[in-house]
Amino acid sequence: LRQWEMLRLVPPSDQPGRTAQALVDALEERGFAVTRRTVERDLEKLQQCMPLEVDATERPQRWRWRKSKQLHIPGM
Repeated sequence: LRQWEMLRLVPPSDQPGRTAQALVDALEERGFAVTRRTVERDLEKLQQCMPLEVDATERPQRWRWRKSKQLHIPGM
C-alpha cells in the first residue's frame, strides 16, 4: 500500500518532479514510516516497469511520470 500511495504522489510529466524527501514527508503525513533511502530504492526498482523518470541533473534528484499513453497511474 505504501508503494501505491507513493506512486500516486509522483507528479505527472507536465509538472516539476518531486524529491525523494518530499515523498517521504508526504508518506509520513499519510501514516507510512519510511526512510529517504527506501523511497529512492523503491523508485529505482519501479522505474524498471513503470514510466517514471528522474531528473538526475538536479540535486536533489526529482521524480515524475514520463509522458505515456499506456499507463495512467496518477489517475487511479
